Amino acid sequence: MYHKKTYDCGRAVVVIKYYPVQRGPKEERGKRARSPDEIRRWDSQKRARTVQRLILANFEEDDYHLTLTYRQDERPEGLEEAKKRLSTFIGKMRAAYKKKDLPFKWVAVTEQGQKGAYHHHLIIQNIRSGIDTDKLVRKCWPWGRPMFVLLDDGDYEQLADYLVKKETKEKEEPGKNQMYYSRSRNLIVPQPKIEKIYQKRWKPEPKAPKGFEIEKGSVVSGENPVTGLPWQRYILIRTTRRRP
Repeated sequence: MYHKKTYDCGRAVVVIKYYPVQRGPKEERGKRARSPDEIRRWDSQKRARTVQRLILANFEEDDYHLTLTYRQDERPEGLEEAKKRLSTFIGKMRAAYKKKDLPFKWVAVTEQGQKGAYHHHLIIQNIRSGIDTDKLVRKCWPWGRPMFVLLDDGDYEQLADYLVKKETKEKEEPGKNQMYYSRSRNLIVPQPKIEKIYQKRWKPEPKAPKGFEIEKGSVVSGENPVTGLPWQRYILIRTTRRRP
């Protein structure tokens, strides 16, 4: 028996197949102890998958991956000041959207580059009517030059990995699983549905149910470093698209 966990993200469904602890095939259980580095990588991957589901459920192609940079003479002195400026930007954007009766949705990560300069990565909706998103962003960010990149289908996993791996690394407190990204409270947060599948193993190549197609390159298999048991993950895309 294995478990099938699905996250309905609107236009996409994330599927994860895994064995519950001590329920996998005997030959697959507890192969060896995992190193702290493996556990940290596993935790980072879980954070990235959480961000990926948020992006899938709330944004779509032609929305923006936005990078907010600072002019050299406008750079913040530290992380707290950088966070305050990002908060000011978000507040101005939210107020402008509210005037148009539109919600402002965002996911953000603050990064410190190798030379010590801070900048911010955000995912925001590119509003097609009622607001000139490009112009508004430039107005609300007076400290430097915003850079806009349109989201493309199929790139969300790489983007989520990038956001999590490029997050600002603050000193971690022992025993705490810190989340390095921030997001608006109005995002749709997909909740898992878990089914028990009474079969010993899943198929190496899954098949898409009617009304879906498997996103190219999304089928990934691996091993849980904690349990030593295998897992499989892939993304189903609805053939009829709808904006969240």
